[in-house]
Amino acid sequence: MRNLLPRETWALMQAQPEAVLIDIRMEIESMYVGRPPGAINIPWYEYPEFTTDVAAFCRQVE
Repeated sequence: MRNLLPRETWALMQAQPEAVLIDIRMEIESMYVGRPPGAINIPWYEYPEFTTDVAAFCRQVE
């Protein structure tokens, strides 16, 4: 899926209630600036390593 603007995301979520919004920011980021209602936080990477375990990320998304 391509990147969406906030307004586009809201419209998509309203039109498709079965859609799931995954917030890939670090937990600390989403705690600091907030998280969209109903979003699931699955970080792409975490501090201090900033490395991604793609297989683990995909397992969490499933």
